Amino acid sequence: MDLAATCTTHLAGKGVVRAGAITAALLPQSTRGFLEGGSATHRTLMQNGSAKNFIFDLGYIIQYLTNIMTLSPGDVISTGTPAGVGFSRKPPVTLQPGDICKLEITGLGTLENPVKDA
Repeated sequence: MDLAATCTTHLAGKGVVRAGAITAALLPQSTRGFLEGGSATHRTLMQNGSAKNFIFDLGYIIQYLTNIMTLSPGDVISTGTPAGVGFSRKPPVTLQPGDICKLEITGLGTLENPVKDA
């Protein structure tokens, strides 16, 4: 089941319990707060952005969330993705077997994943 397709913001596909092992302990102190980064496929930059360019500023997001849930120290707030998502491009761009998807966040590091057939 494609959980991301069940939610207009794709949150369902990103928020499965225990699917994202992220804690504050995994993030260097220097990267906590405003992160900058981008993603590329075969060296073609697809997305590039910064938390400084959010539609809503971080203070507002935290205030909004604390009205509907309890936040604890170390919680990670998934806020979305920068412009450049492949399926929104004209024509749409999708990952294909053999592609290499590279994600880089300044001060945190780089993650590269090969795309394989299902």
